[in-house]
Amino acid sequence: MGKHTEKRELFQGGVYVISCRITGKKYIGSAVHISARWGQHKYYLCKNDHENYYLQQDWDKYGKEAFDVDLLEAIADPRVRNEREQYWLEQFSPDQLYNIHHDIDSPQGVRRRPETRAKMSQAQQARSARESSEVKHQRALKRKRPQGPRVKEPPLNLEHLRWMVESLQRPLPLPENKTVPEFNRPQLRLPWLRNK
Repeated sequence: MGKHTEKRELFQGGVYVISCRITGKKYIGSAVHISARWGQHKYYLCKNDHENYYLQQDWDKYGKEAFDVDLLEAIADPRVRNEREQYWLEQFSPDQLYNIHHDIDSPQGVRRRPETRAKMSQAQQARSARESSEVKHQRALKRKRPQGPRVKEPPLNLEHLRWMVESLQRPLPLPENKTVPEFNRPQLRLPWLRNK
């Protein structure tokens, strides 16, 4: 938190600034709940997975102690909040900001060459195909899961195996006047189960 910002001010919506005390560069953003958004930034920065490469670089180089978050304006209305975020972005030159996109109306903010767009399209298609196969795999796993509590069955012992073999060798009860040919009866020969 910055020197001038109290914690309670960050529990509201508005425009915020993340500043690096060493370089003086700033990241300007807006959020419905600034404290939660700051938490997201910290989470991804600590995981080394933040979407802003330049902010991530300085975070890794100088550490989290070099960064402060401050409330620039408390604003509840999202339309006004976006306008004010744009206003604050225009107050600084691009080399003073970590922000990659300086126009909030365009989420991309950058025109890309056709080759770059084609590569991005291929990557998205591959990602979609991979995700769909992962979703199919997850569904298959869910179908195979047994319902209810899992019951651990006791291991089979020699007596149990002997009983199973004998029950298979017993003749089946047949209706009257019916016989089973001798070759259809199961013949189980398990040497370790023979009576000695």
